[in-house]
Formats: sequence, structure tokens, C-alpha cells
Amino acid sequence: MAIILRCIAVDMSQLPESFVDELGESMGETRFHLTLNKEYMAMGITNQRGEWWYYIEDDFGSSYPIWHPRAIFVEVDDLIPENWVSCDHVGYNGEKYTTVSFPEWARDPYFYERLVGGDEVTVAIYEAEREKLLVPYRPAPIEPEEDKFYRYGFELGVG
Repeated sequence: MAIILRCIAVDMSQLPESFVDELGESMGETRFHLTLNKEYMAMGITNQRGEWWYYIEDDFGSSYPIWHPRAIFVEVDDLIPENWVSCDHVGYNGEKYTTVSFPEWARDPYFYERLVGGDEVTVAIYEAEREKLLVPYRPAPIEPEEDKFYRYGFELGVG
């Protein structure tokens, strides 16, 4: 069970006016590192700056998820994982925010900071949680005897 999202916008100009009005100046001319219509898995959710954001591993290639505005996605599967919790925190600037994710992240206001910084223990926790979410969505491998191309003597090239 995971939150699966489809990207419907890749830059600020495609966001609803209400969202841009609220965040436009701080976001500048942002173009997100996403692919239109591609599906992404949320690793966490946060409510900051008056909007909901998803933490996803985008196309930039970072080893940690980046927060992206909810307005640029549609939910394909919106089932929140059973072990996720919601916790309220206060940021450096005194602004309140909520984190929804697996307990180690949601309950610790510095988890993301350590994850981005590459802390080995934090990265290991994150990778273990990501693996749990990925397992149900991996297609089962095709055994050669079940593969029609194999049965008929065709070989599929790779690359």
C-alpha cells in the first residue's frame, strides 16, 4: 500500500493561481524535475506554507525525496500506508507544520535534514521503509517457460 501520484504539471505556470499567489515569490520560476504523466510514489506528506506537499524521488536523481506541491499531481492510489503517522512540529522560523510518513520520520523534526545530509543510520531507515512500499508494486518476474517469446524461440534484445 502506497500513495501513487501522476504528475500533471512540471512548472509554476501550470499551477492553480491560488497556489502561485501564495508561493510564487518564494518559488520563483520553478521548473520541477518531473516527467508529465509519470507516476511517482510518495514517501511522505507535509503541510507547510499553507499548502500540502508530497515528498517524492523525482527525476533529478537525488538519493532522498524532494517535496513537491500537491497541486502538480493527481492521486492514482491514495492509500496511506498502515504504519504512517502524523505529527505536528514547529520549524526554525516558528511556523507550524505537519509531517505524515513512517514513524521515524514523522516524529523526528530533524529526520529529513539528516537524510539530506547523508547520515548513514537515517539513510538506512529511509531505504528500508522505501523498500517496504516498493514490494507490492514490483511486477513478478516472468519465468522462461511462461514467456511466450521464449516458447516460440524469440530472443528479446536489451538496450
